Amino acid sequence: MKSLYKFLSILILITLISCGGKNDDLKGIKLIPVKSDKEFQYIDTDGKVILNPQFETATFFRDGLALVRPSGEETKYGFINEKGDYIIQPKYIEATVFSEGLAWVVEENGAPSVIDTKGKIKFTLKEASRGNLFSEGLASYSVFNDNGDLLFGFVDNKGNVVIEPQFVLVSYFKNGKCGVMNEDGKWGFIDSKGNLSINYQFDNVSNFIDNRSSFETNEKYGIIDNKGKYLVNPQFSNLVIDGKLSLIKQNNKWGWIDENGNLVINPQFDEALPFNGNDLTPVKSGKKYGYIDKDGKIAINPQFEFALPFFSKKQIAPVVNSDGKIGFINKDGKYVINPQFKDFSEDFTYFNNTYYNEYLWDLDLDIDFMSVTTDYFDINSMDFIEFENPLGISLDSDFSMIKDKFPDKEIAVWRYSNTLEEGNINNDINYSIQLLGRHEIGEEKFTSIDGVGYNINLEGKAAEKSHIIFDYLQEQLIKKGFTVDESKENNSRIMNFKKNRIRVSIESSRYNLLIRLQYI
Repeated sequence: MKSLYKFLSILILITLISCGGKNDDLKGIKLIPVKSDKEFQYIDTDGKVILNPQFETATFFRDGLALVRPSGEETKYGFINEKGDYIIQPKYIEATVFSEGLAWVVEENGAPSVIDTKGKIKFTLKEASRGNLFSEGLASYSVFNDNGDLLFGFVDNKGNVVIEPQFVLVSYFKNGKCGVMNEDGKWGFIDSKGNLSINYQFDNVSNFIDNRSSFETNEKYGIIDNKGKYLVNPQFSNLVIDGKLSLIKQNNKWGWIDENGNLVINPQFDEALPFNGNDLTPVKSGKKYGYIDKDGKIAINPQFEFALPFFSKKQIAPVVNSDGKIGFINKDGKYVINPQFKDFSEDFTYFNNTYYNEYLWDLDLDIDFMSVTTDYFDINSMDFIEFENPLGISLDSDFSMIKDKFPDKEIAVWRYSNTLEEGNINNDINYSIQLLGRHEIGEEKFTSIDGVGYNINLEGKAAEKSHIIFDYLQEQLIKKGFTVDESKENNSRIMNFKKNRIRVSIESSRYNLLIRLQYI
């Protein structure tokens, strides 16, 4: 039930959501993912069970396919048809729903890829940190630049980069335009070629609906046309385009205005959702939800703990009763499917013509199905580690030779370690390399070189791949002729290798990698 109330917050409180206009996809819904106990099943609009409970997560069908994750430990995502047959096997650790015949998927240790409805990979973006749904032939993706900043660009459905990554945040293309944010935190709009069509000037924007967009400036909302001209001056505390009407918030109450900004339904509701092409919409009055018509009149009395819009050709709507059970009512407010379900898929809110935007990530909301993040880690990035003669230091080197080799470093024999080099391999890995000294018993200064130590900090994706990095380094050492001398595991993983007079010790934890090359 927690997820239901979270989605209401998303729908109402986030202005980067595009609502409005008639959504024909809603009328075509035949199967509904609902949860009876711990698993999702699919029922038809009469409440008959079509696919038995068996899924950990489940979405609505798009392009004839639904994204599901079967129940069980460490299961993965796949796609089924309406008969429950897997058309695309569950082998992905992340996946989006289909949009325009394409979906983003990520396999374990893989980069974001795009597949068609047969599961064929159309292209892969190794450099992408994230991939988002296609809209009007373009999909946004993000990369990290050299400074570690996340920037967004767009690819077409063949994987060609159409707009280079340069934006801090983006939404989706609608009506030929897409909202983008610059480094100053201001929003504007670009066209499908990446040209700025409406200058950066807004604190917030929505996608265009019928050539209109809501915008925020100085904590007030208004409406602009597709050229950036004000249609409704900023004056409301929130605003969502709702077809020819707009849902507005004023004095902490919700109501509706027409295209000219005139009130048609006075702000009087504690919460409300857009009509979105329906004749009725849910509103909250006091502590209960009911439904109103476009004249603002109560059509179904407030009596539910929660309510969402009508959908399908049968025109049914999900509601939550006082026991916390979900059922479905008709436009007369009568149950056509009795309250018996524990939850239904969060995908319902997206299917209700609600488009996810990257800005939501800043709010720490758990958003699934609309975006994937990479699981790819370039293991070759670890090849900077030298197991023999690191930084040109050999067994025959002494302190004076090393001081000559690193004239800009303070090499001192009384220090146990001297940092010779430090830097970043990528956004996830930074390191330092130290010269290690040895001293005789009773002596305060070092008399010889002990070896070289690598202190490697693993962050982000590298931290998640520490076990893979460990195995890779082990393989590289064996290829170079080293043999395993000793290994053990406790809170970390430790392994020692030996070759001639060199001993290599590797200690790995999730966030740190210590490598010591000692001369024996």
